[in-house]
Amino acid sequence: PAPLVRLSPGFGASGLEFTLTCQVQDVTDQMPVQHALRKRLLRRFKQEGIIIPYPQYTVHLQPNKP
Repeated sequence: PAPLVRLSPGFGASGLEFTLTCQVQDVTDQMPVQHALRKRLLRRFKQEGIIIPYPQYTVHLQPNKP
């Protein structure tokens, strides 16, 4: 069957989160297919100018108290 893409779980802390469901011929094909899909997605994102927003954190250091 054709792959299925859903906006699920939905809105995340730093962007939209999707689930892609597809079937492979044999269970041993699972990892190579996942790898190929991710590479194609990243390539397409670059072509379209889509930037993945990684979360940023601020760390506040407290001075040691004697």
